[in-house]
Amino acid sequence: MKCLACDTTLTDYESTLKDVATGDYVNECVECIQGSAGNLALQERLDLKTVHDLGLGVLDFDID
Repeated sequence: MKCLACDTTLTDYESTLKDVATGDYVNECVECIQGSAGNLALQERLDLKTVHDLGLGVLDFDID
């Protein structure tokens, strides 16, 4: 499944996000949801959430 806004492939977590008010699937990636003007209340499956789904981008660790 692809994001309706940017056409990237959705993760398992992203593909199960639903709008609480309507019960409809959001069908957008985390980045697009966070960048949208609206403030959605989401029903989510936390058991499917990965580091990618946190919306933190690439983690940069400084190893000495």
